[in-house]
Amino acid sequence: MKRNIIVAGLLVLLTAGFLPAQNEADNAYISAMTQSDPCQKVQMLKAFLQKYAGKGSQYENFANAHICLTPCASTPASEKIQYGEKALTMSGIDDQTKTQLHVAVIQLHIQGQSYDKAKAAAGQLIEYAKANKEKNPSDAQWG
Repeated sequence: MKRNIIVAGLLVLLTAGFLPAQNEADNAYISAMTQSDPCQKVQMLKAFLQKYAGKGSQYENFANAHICLTPCASTPASEKIQYGEKALTMSGIDDQTKTQLHVAVIQLHIQGQSYDKAKAAAGQLIEYAKANKEKNPSDAQWG
């Protein structure tokens, strides 16, 4: 019995090295997302993107999205729009977040009195909803 416990313990120690560790980029993203101060979160997400954008980080799309969606008075609307529009072009963002991004971009354009841009963004949201309804007609979310 003791021998089995010792062997099991050794196996755990030996295989622990093969477990995927979180990399530096993942840790930077997680650290930013766990900030309670929204403006601090935005600053950390911007720093994350400056360092890891275009380098294959799995969270680049969501970092862009959350900069747009996180309420922070010190982030200009034009900057939020840029991050939001970039996030909308990236793959891997879930439907709910994409819908929130579309709505946020529309609202930001309206606040800036860019009504033509707001109308164009609203058209994109409508097309997105139509495409999702065609994919899954039974989903009431798109109806």
